[in-house]
Amino acid sequence: MIQVRSMLVVLVMFLGFSCNDSGINDVKHNKNVEVDHQTNEFVKIEREPVKKNKVDPSTNNAETTIEQLIKQLDDDDFEKREEATAILIRKGIGSIPTYASAEKNTDSPEIRIRLKKIIENILDVLEKEILDKENDSHVEIEKIINNKNYSELIKQRAFKILEFLYVLRSATNSQSDSIRTLVNKIADSTKQYSSRAKLLLKYPNKKILGNFVFDKNGKNFQGKAGFKAKNGISFKNGCLVSDGKYGGRNAFYCSEMNHKKFSVALRFNPKSIEKDKTNIIVCGYSYRWFGLSVSERGFLTVTLNNQDDKYETDIVIKKGEWSSLVCSVDVEGKTIDVYKSEGEKSYKIDLPSDFSLRVLQDKRDDREWTFQNYSNGNVFHGKVDDLQIHDKNLSRSEMKIVLKFMESNG
Repeated sequence: MIQVRSMLVVLVMFLGFSCNDSGINDVKHNKNVEVDHQTNEFVKIEREPVKKNKVDPSTNNAETTIEQLIKQLDDDDFEKREEATAILIRKGIGSIPTYASAEKNTDSPEIRIRLKKIIENILDVLEKEILDKENDSHVEIEKIINNKNYSELIKQRAFKILEFLYVLRSATNSQSDSIRTLVNKIADSTKQYSSRAKLLLKYPNKKILGNFVFDKNGKNFQGKAGFKAKNGISFKNGCLVSDGKYGGRNAFYCSEMNHKKFSVALRFNPKSIEKDKTNIIVCGYSYRWFGLSVSERGFLTVTLNNQDDKYETDIVIKKGEWSSLVCSVDVEGKTIDVYKSEGEKSYKIDLPSDFSLRVLQDKRDDREWTFQNYSNGNVFHGKVDDLQIHDKNLSRSEMKIVLKFMESNG
């Protein structure tokens, strides 16, 4: 009888079936059970899971050198190529010289392509960090520009990020002095970027109150609240997108702005400019004391005092086309200067000697910038790539510089 039972036990172990008579339930794999030879009963064994010998992409493998990881970029195993790519990206900007040198010297098309994408990815991350928070990225940028191992393409990208960093940060920023020092140094000692750096030093970034690039959101890089993704406004492909439908309140409140001296600069592309879609931008939720719109004839128009004072320019605005323009206002000097970079069109408005803003007469604040006109229901319909509000009336040369950098970063 004992011999028969032992044979049955062996048979059940071999087939991997459950044997409820023996008091063991749900035995699915015979490697997880053993037999107690004293009682001839099944005994379930708790085994530790076998660890796979695989690199975790979320952690850096200290034992694997950069050279080995670069070789793995051409491995037959796709997962190994992906793991190596992820680790090399995480090593960051300090490793770019090694990647650039390897990309230049390798005979493998796969390695060359992957290293180019890795470098681009690291620079994308660096640019995002600049957008998201303050850091010391300009220190790493200086290393790139001065390093002979970097390709000219990488240096150009790094310098563009430096331009972006310089423009976005106001004079009160904790890093602004060191960034300006670096730009000065490049202007004096780096031939390739000397003229560009000298132009950058003339950028009027000390009086920027609103600074928007609309990269995924309506963040104002001068620290104040910005636009929200609501009431007809969304953010797509690096632009603010207005659906042209009237309703709801969505504005940027520029508390420190001077009604009498200011400038607004923006790049925009109207999807339509007919009927109630002729508005571009307005300041003053209640008084609409300043605005830019398109006339029935298709010309840029400056409006003041809730559209009671209108000044049609000869600057053409077309739907489906990008326009980059600055409007500089000096109420005290009784002048308004408008400049559009496309075609280098300019227009100067002379205000009447007795002109005044009613918003100031009534001692009202009303400093909200919006893409809807809440007096006539007119709405901007289209995309805005950049927007800046300056707390000064920019000179013509400053206007050109502002638009030049807006377009280069667009």
